[in-house]
Amino acid sequence: MEWQRAFHLTRQHLEADGELPTEPGDVVRQGEDLGRWVRTQRLSWDNLTAVQQ
Repeated sequence: MEWQRAFHLTRQHLEADGELPTEPGDVVRQGEDLGRWVRTQRLSWDNLTAVQQ
């Protein structure tokens, strides 16, 4: 559930013409640090499910 929430918030940010946050603290939406989340996804790519990738 947490992964889906962060994904949704990141997608909304991008759809609003925002840039992909890459550093922790770059973009925080509804208390979710999207930069931290994006970085974590990149670093743990091999551990994500195929749908998440």
